[in-house]
Amino acid sequence: MLPQPTTAEKIRRLPYLIAFDAFNNVFCVLTVFGAVFTLFLSELGLTKERISQVLSLVPFASMGAILMAPLAARVGVKRVFVAFWGSRNIFAGASSPRPGSADDGAWIGPSRT
Repeated sequence: MLPQPTTAEKIRRLPYLIAFDAFNNVFCVLTVFGAVFTLFLSELGLTKERISQVLSLVPFASMGAILMAPLAARVGVKRVFVAFWGSRNIFAGASSPRPGSADDGAWIGPSRT
């Protein structure tokens, strides 16, 4: 077992924690938990029922934490966190529209013709 960090070490790492939380909050608001995502789904042409189904996946998927707890205890909480946090960001970045993508057809969505 690793020794607990001292108070001085905790204070020294505090700016990194604040920066991580700030960027994570911006990511969440701009992707899933904010109005931008709902408007984006509406622009894709999804019905209100389909939008509500997509938005309900996030809380539903968080129930998987109960099933992942034994794995996290065995592999390590930090490794599991970094793996899933990184995969979340990679998936969100890969599925987000890119500048100019509506013009060159790189974005998959309903046609605007």
